[in-house]
Amino acid sequence: FVDFVNGRALPYDDNGHGSHVAGIILGNGNDSYGEKSGMAPDASLIALKVLDARGQGTISNIIAALGWGAVNAKTYNIRVVNMSVGAGVHESYWTDPLTLATKRLTEMGITVVVAAGNMGKNAAGLKQFGAINAPANAPWVLAVGASSTNGTLTRKDDTLASFSSRGPTFKDFDAKPDLVAP
Repeated sequence: FVDFVNGRALPYDDNGHGSHVAGIILGNGNDSYGEKSGMAPDASLIALKVLDARGQGTISNIIAALGWGAVNAKTYNIRVVNMSVGAGVHESYWTDPLTLATKRLTEMGITVVVAAGNMGKNAAGLKQFGAINAPANAPWVLAVGASSTNGTLTRKDDTLASFSSRGPTFKDFDAKPDLVAP
């Protein structure tokens, strides 16, 4: 655990989102007798806190955490970085410092998985295109959006969740997200 927000030494989650996402990835399913375990229940977790209690933070803290991951990749055998955070896209991913920080990790052989974002609708409630967050807009990361089962067990009617950000990416016009999951 490394706290880039408050500098605390002991792990904590004053927002809940990080714990929620960690459970999706690493949950052991103990409360459901293994039925609802995470996708990688035997993986190890290094939590790098970059957002405050309100779920807000700075790009510099996120870049610092990505830098920590790069420096410590061999020591901790870091093979995947999950980023359930995002920022607005204001420039090409070729010049954006946040997307370039993720590129450094991918060039080291680390898979970087990033939330596409939750801006699938505009203020009027209409589908909004071009709202993929940075660094999910970069081609070297795996951008994950949300799907909806529409309340059924069959996949025939599954769709992109209405809140999930969709492409093309702003500025560079790439097709994103790369995959969606319920």
